[in-house]
Amino acid sequence: MNLNKVIRKQNASVNRFMFSMCLIFFSLPVALIFTHEYNIFLILYLIIIEMLVVLAVLARLNKDSLNFKYDGYRLKIKDGIFKSECNIMCDKISIVHAQNKDKEMKLIIISKAKFRNKYLRKINDNFLKRYPYLGYQYARLKKLYPENQYYYIVFRNGGYRKYLLLEELFKKCVHANFTDRAMEQLKGIQKN
Repeated sequence: MNLNKVIRKQNASVNRFMFSMCLIFFSLPVALIFTHEYNIFLILYLIIIEMLVVLAVLARLNKDSLNFKYDGYRLKIKDGIFKSECNIMCDKISIVHAQNKDKEMKLIIISKAKFRNKYLRKINDNFLKRYPYLGYQYARLKKLYPENQYYYIVFRNGGYRKYLLLEELFKKCVHANFTDRAMEQLKGIQKN
């Protein structure tokens, strides 16, 4: 997969969606004004449609946004438009796992330090049931270092930008173990 080409296509798709939603958002009130039909039903219907258009735009922006920056020893990652930035210490990351493929990939990071991050959650039985392959990797890690507490975070938003994040994690997190599925995703990346 040519990653830059795919990200450009994703950005073009978002731009087309935004243009069409803006066209709908502005053309409906103009059409109502030109028809001179001002009854309460049409005005309420227009307000509801406008709110739905705004919600659709916000949902699409949230789904396709992922920003990250390497800051010397940590990664600052913002996943979606409604979440605040989370800091992940690169030397504290233990396991990186990628589940699914293409745009629907989930990037799961297991860390041994929480470091003032409200999005990192403690690993529990639900997590181990939801991700059994990762549960096996976690059990191996816990057997080696039983005294450590481990936390996880899942990145779902961002589309193909998650591949860039995965590549950055591979470059910067030298102590992390990458699962076989994460390595398969890394092998499929071509940058031009």
